[in-house]
Amino acid sequence: MRLPYPSYKPSGVEWLGDVPEHWDDTSVKHCYEIQLGKMLQPEPASPKDSEISYLKALNVQWGKVVIAEPSIMWASEHDVKQFGVRRGDLLVCEGGEAGRAALFEETFEGLIIQNALHRVRAKLHGHNGFLLYWLVALASSGWFEVNTNKATIAHFTKEKFGALPLYLPPLAEQRAIAEFLDRETARVDALVEKKQQLIERLREYRTALITQTVTKGLPPDVAAVEGFNPASSFKPSGVEWLGDVPEHWEVKRLGDIADLVSGYPFDSVYFDRNEGFPLIRMGDLYRDETEMNWSGQLISEALVDTGDILVGISGEFNVSMWSHGPALLNQRICCIRSHYRIVNQRLIYYCLLIQLMLVNDTIYSTTIKNLSLSELRKLSIPVPPIQEQRVIAEFLDRETERIDALSARVETAIERLQEYRTALITAAVTRKIDVQGFVGVETADIGTVAK
Repeated sequence: MRLPYPSYKPSGVEWLGDVPEHWDDTSVKHCYEIQLGKMLQPEPASPKDSEISYLKALNVQWGKVVIAEPSIMWASEHDVKQFGVRRGDLLVCEGGEAGRAALFEETFEGLIIQNALHRVRAKLHGHNGFLLYWLVALASSGWFEVNTNKATIAHFTKEKFGALPLYLPPLAEQRAIAEFLDRETARVDALVEKKQQLIERLREYRTALITQTVTKGLPPDVAAVEGFNPASSFKPSGVEWLGDVPEHWEVKRLGDIADLVSGYPFDSVYFDRNEGFPLIRMGDLYRDETEMNWSGQLISEALVDTGDILVGISGEFNVSMWSHGPALLNQRICCIRSHYRIVNQRLIYYCLLIQLMLVNDTIYSTTIKNLSLSELRKLSIPVPPIQEQRVIAEFLDRETERIDALSARVETAIERLQEYRTALITAAVTRKIDVQGFVGVETADIGTVAK
């Protein structure tokens, strides 16, 4: 690749490499004014104080400031002048995800910042947009993880920020780099958003397909291929989420067609990451694998195996089919084993998947976020003839695997686009590409990066 300048010099910084010879070797404090925000003031300090809206670290995400509902603190007129923000200010997190930054691009009178944020304003030789992208590149290099104290909470102090090394091009060049990256990252972000929308549509389609199949039966063409007559007559199930079901189906309670066993309250003293028997905890249901072992005495009542249905019954309710062999089941999780001659295990899994989605939507409007075994036993499960159950389960296995594979490919595409975005920013702020001679690729061309 042809570099935009004939002469470069070593920066002495691994992630930067060589930089253009004419760039100034400086630090942030020499080119930017840094103001740490105001300490939270919950009460008025004088009769002249008033309640003022303020921004905290949570309001500042990478590349955007979210101010839909700013918090309120007491402040004086002097505080408003000292800690106020205006359009074009760069806001940088002092704590939390240290270094996370965004330009403030709103018009909002009387808004100040809390002391979890820095407000940055460029001096004569600085440009806020360029510094924003410099911080993005710095974050991607891992600099903040190494250079901020994470023993308790990471802090990017004013002193550390001011001393941050900076290789600064002339102001016109900074502006050109920032405008180039504004344009090119916006195009990548638009493509990422489209792909994220596709993933959401795939999730919705997956849910709709499972719901339709477990409540109304196989699609007519699939039923015909499998030797079944498509359902033509229906009857009320008496269950809201099921609606009308095929005439020849039954509807049974989960407790009548399966055994339910709750997990055991294992003592964390015997938890071990390296030795012992695999132990399934709540977080493992999302990963479908264990991170912890049990080094104490085995509890046979809490033993589960491949093919068991596991349901998290506290917090956000989750269901999974366990596929990693014998393991112990911790409390707040329930194991479900169907009476196989009556109902297919995977059919129960798909029915629970839909029902627990509905339960999650309902339960979060209340303060209670627990399901008891007695409540689980009352859940309604549609029960077709056993051979039809098997075909339904196999059809859903096949179709959901296809949808999940497509979603995974789209997720990979998003990851590659984000990697491309980061690499583009780093290349631009270190002048490894000529932003003025750079021919912007079309959105479709950017997409080839993700294939």
